[in-house]
Amino acid sequence: MKIIKSNIPWLLVLVVLITSCEKTEVKYEPDRKTIVKIKDAENDITQKARDVLPTIDEFILIDVRRDPTQQSDLNQPLTVKLVKDPSLIAAYNTAHGTSFVELPSASYTLSEDVTNLTFAPGEDIKTIKIKLNKTSLSLSTQYALAFRISEVGSGALISNSYKSAIYAIGIKNKWDGVYNVTGTFQDVTNANFVGVYPYEWELQTNGPAQCIVIDQYNLGIPGFAFNSVGDPTSANTYYGSFGLVVNFDAATDKVASVVNYYGQPAGNTRSAVLDDTGINAYDNATKTVNIKYFMLQPSVVTTPPYIRAKWNEQWKYIGSR
Repeated sequence: MKIIKSNIPWLLVLVVLITSCEKTEVKYEPDRKTIVKIKDAENDITQKARDVLPTIDEFILIDVRRDPTQQSDLNQPLTVKLVKDPSLIAAYNTAHGTSFVELPSASYTLSEDVTNLTFAPGEDIKTIKIKLNKTSLSLSTQYALAFRISEVGSGALISNSYKSAIYAIGIKNKWDGVYNVTGTFQDVTNANFVGVYPYEWELQTNGPAQCIVIDQYNLGIPGFAFNSVGDPTSANTYYGSFGLVVNFDAATDKVASVVNYYGQPAGNTRSAVLDDTGINAYDNATKTVNIKYFMLQPSVVTTPPYIRAKWNEQWKYIGSR
């Protein structure tokens, strides 16, 4: 009797565990509707940078997805309506200090009518291609398109978080791309300021022979991240209102000049200039830029030539952006 009594609680626990496990086997939530989203809505903006050639270029632009509640929902057709929304581009420009303009409608066609997309039974992804004619586009203009889901068919809901997306559609010059950056950095006013090399920077086309240098990994904007306490493992900071714009000589691949993205000089008197002792050139064979440059700041370093910081770097191309 003692043995039987002592096992009763364990039997009850076993029954509870089995019952609990059975409840977790439910796979579907009948009350939840299919969710429709734009995949690239997870990004603030999605880059679709294209080479200058070919002049007529076709590629996937939009990726729309549905997340069905159950298999029977997936087996039904579903109609989705997207609309262009230029206000999203304007809001992005305001928030990020950019100057994107809407891609001219005469320069592209879409593979489908986005105002009447139909998911076939069993289809959960719809991709829409853009056919881009670059002949009338300027390399010095930042173009974009923005789309928003406006309607979905019965039995579905529009995702709250992934209902709109912005696509940057730029034309790339030959120096455009992602670069691994190594080198040295010195701030003459503070020996504790140290670089956190290697960096990964993007050179983004801003004209036929001009690129904006953007630290996408650390900052997401033009700028230089560094450590201010002499310990590269601690949190980083950066110079406010200082970032590079590089001008190349298209005939020689030399770096013709650098200027400060935020003004030459910016409001805090910071400007960028080349150090003439550097190679300051792009090697077409290795896709490598060797460059030396200064940050001038007369409000801090009050004697000519007003050099506050020095860089000696190598930027090695690692891929397209």
